Amino acid sequence: GPSDLTLACKLGLPVLGVDPELTSAFSTKSALLQLLGHSEVQVPVGVSEVASQTDLVLRLVDLLLEHPEHRQWLVKLEHEHGGCGTAYLNVDELDSLRDVDIPTAQDPELLRQSVHQELVYSLENRLHLCQPACYGGCVATFLTDLSLRGCVVQAVPTHPVGFPTAHLVVHPTGAVEVVGVQETRFGQPFSVLGAAYPQSRVPEAALISAATAVGQTLFRKRVLGHVSVDFVAFQRDDMHGPLRLWAVDLDLRLTDNAAAHRLLHALLPSPSLVQAQPQASEAVPVLRGFPEVAYVYSGLVHHPWLSTVRHSMFFGLARQRGLSFDLQRRTGTVFQLVSTLLKGCLGVMCVAPTASEAMAQLLGVFELLVEQLAPVGSGMDFAPAMSRVSALPLEPSEGTNLKPLLQGLQAYAKERSGSGRARGLLASLTFRRPRKASASSSAPSSSASSCPSEGALSQ
Repeated sequence: GPSDLTLACKLGLPVLGVDPELTSAFSTKSALLQLLGHSEVQVPVGVSEVASQTDLVLRLVDLLLEHPEHRQWLVKLEHEHGGCGTAYLNVDELDSLRDVDIPTAQDPELLRQSVHQELVYSLENRLHLCQPACYGGCVATFLTDLSLRGCVVQAVPTHPVGFPTAHLVVHPTGAVEVVGVQETRFGQPFSVLGAAYPQSRVPEAALISAATAVGQTLFRKRVLGHVSVDFVAFQRDDMHGPLRLWAVDLDLRLTDNAAAHRLLHALLPSPSLVQAQPQASEAVPVLRGFPEVAYVYSGLVHHPWLSTVRHSMFFGLARQRGLSFDLQRRTGTVFQLVSTLLKGCLGVMCVAPTASEAMAQLLGVFELLVEQLAPVGSGMDFAPAMSRVSALPLEPSEGTNLKPLLQGLQAYAKERSGSGRARGLLASLTFRRPRKASASSSAPSSSASSCPSEGALSQ
């Protein structure tokens, strides 16, 4: 805001971020989608600037009948973040469209009236919250918030292949620097589980080209600094032909996942950078990455009883199980602390030669967490207290269950190790990202040893 500019002027330091005058203009989902549209990248089928529940019903009817190939739709509040403020609609649950071939319907107008009537009277029962804890599981509260804030509606691809996120820096000179590309991972539907590197599901050249185009558009709009662009890659219903790529969301600041990727630069000798591209250049930049390294990042996980765990005991047990970072081999587990464990937050980055080895380490950390927290909650159902930081500021006891988190990690580990049992996991997942990092947190604090000091650096 203006106070940041005043401080920067007094210190004589540049501000690498959005002009405060533009902050409100780019603070809604509709505005961000317009920015993506100006970049000439493909965006999801959908509508923006939906003003009320009545307007939502009318727009949904049009979308359902005009695009019958899409069987799921996301409803995002204008000021949504971290999935808190997102709901989804399954077309297969609508009685009015069950066993109906929309293109060959004998009476399209009668079908439209039937769908409209069902949504008017049953929308509350047909929408599913991605983060039920944010609204106490009450869709009616979500719809009330929708009427106050507005929303956008986006189609969910039927056959998603990957969910890459490109992290950029838009420099004051107009150069766009792609500092990393991650694969966003999901647990339960539409709920972010973490991030993985390297991303291998989508051709890198296409991703970097699309991300750079977005960065150049942002520069023309006077947007500078850290930016993250979320994509989804998918195939057509016939599963043939080239992949299609949609830009689904935009984050105009340094996110937790982007900061975690920056941490990798400190852990490994060769940074993953992209050659800066001048504004006038048309060449596609080339990503110089870490060819022999993979990592998975859990994101920040919150549990109210983490404050009861003794640092020396927890990190000592982690070291005994090999869950520590080897400074010579540059592989292992790095713990991210927000101040100390007394804050109840913990993030984990696992670096290994292969993705399956990194996932095995991450599973080991969460299994250790379960073992350490279960005695504290003896006689109580402690699992629902496990939640993503994106669900805050709600009470931690209202968070999501730890069991689906572990199940999602295990399924992903099987998939990446070639088991084949979890090949269909992605079909039920879609895109979202974790909560934005605050303006004062440019990188995560971490501990490379098994026993960090009690006074670890703040994030």
